[in-house]
Amino acid sequence: IQLRLEVAPGLPDVRADRRRLARVLHLLLERAAARAPEGSAVWVFAHAEPPCLAFGVADEGAVPSTADAFDPRASVAHERRLESGLALPLARVVARAHGGDAELRREGGAVACVLRLPA
Repeated sequence: IQLRLEVAPGLPDVRADRRRLARVLHLLLERAAARAPEGSAVWVFAHAEPPCLAFGVADEGAVPSTADAFDPRASVAHERRLESGLALPLARVVARAHGGDAELRREGGAVACVLRLPA
């Protein structure tokens, strides 16, 4: 798979726990790499969505059920791996702990887990 980085210039600052956010991004990348079809791409991105900073990981794997994606039990059962199964639920918990949220978005042929944190 190909890894792409798309970071917009002039991003706003956020007050955040760098260690926890790095762990979430690591888990999201592992999940995306495991799901992405051979020859496809995985994107790590960050851009402003005023009044928030939006960032996350996108891949071209199968679209998960958005109803169960953030439920820890359903997500682990679907992913069949503890670490990648906890990526989405943990992303939401960490984003909400920072006053933001996490969601799944379909963008073109990719599915993105987007964290939005107040800037």
